[in-house]
Amino acid sequence: MHYYLKKVYTEDNCLRLVSINPKYDDIIIDFPPSADTHIKIYAVVGSGKVVD
Repeated sequence: MHYYLKKVYTEDNCLRLVSINPKYDDIIIDFPPSADTHIKIYAVVGSGKVVD
């Protein structure tokens, strides 16, 4: 079984999935998703809000 841990950032009209492993590129997902797709989050390890 494989697990992939990503940081999720909300941006204008999309979600940016950033791998913990720097050798992998970011994944951009339209948000909200189109009618024929969905997003499933299996677990949340932690959450927080970044303050500038």
